[in-house]
Amino acid sequence: FLNTDTRLIVKYDEQERRVELRRGEALFNVAKRGDWPFVVVVSDRQVRALGTSFVVRKDAGKLAVTLMEGSVLVTPGPSAKNDAAPAIIAAPEAISQTPAVPAAVRNQVGEFKLTAGQRLTFSNDADIHLDMPSVERTTAWRRGQVILDDTPLRTAAAEMNRYNETKLVVQEPEAAALLINGLFQAGDSTHFANAVAQSYGLTVTERGDQIVISGRPIH
Repeated sequence: FLNTDTRLIVKYDEQERRVELRRGEALFNVAKRGDWPFVVVVSDRQVRALGTSFVVRKDAGKLAVTLMEGSVLVTPGPSAKNDAAPAIIAAPEAISQTPAVPAAVRNQVGEFKLTAGQRLTFSNDADIHLDMPSVERTTAWRRGQVILDDTPLRTAAAEMNRYNETKLVVQEPEAAALLINGLFQAGDSTHFANAVAQSYGLTVTERGDQIVISGRPIH
């Protein structure tokens, strides 16, 4: 299942079911076939499914793998084995995780085996984060929803912009840093902008293909 603004390259052959995620987000429900592995290649990582359901998302500067059920093995890709793996091995403290989240099983070549509910996030700055997000939030896009939980307005606007050709623009840095919570309809950027503006004393102006949120917030 593909989210909006997503591109996949499918490369199936007799040895392997291989999918390359170039950008965006996809949910995979994989039939278990020991003789025909299923692998998702994204950036410098590979996600090998072991009969399972999982979500892979690639944003600018970030890659996240969320396991819904079953088991997956996240490994360095061919281009990362010489460069990325040593950094992970040498700096295990770079892995941060929310309290009470079981640690992912990691071996000495930078491979991670996830259990159901875990999300493993890689950033361009070499930070690796492990947490257990809400399944409802992770798959909200399947229902045409965007769920925000203490999300900076700049990030929330970028997420809403995935689903609308009319783009949200936040002018003031003070407003862009506001933390937004709520459930919104994907594609309904006007309602989102008006709700934020009403809550924080901002102004909404429509300018052609833009919805501009301006002003300094009233806390």
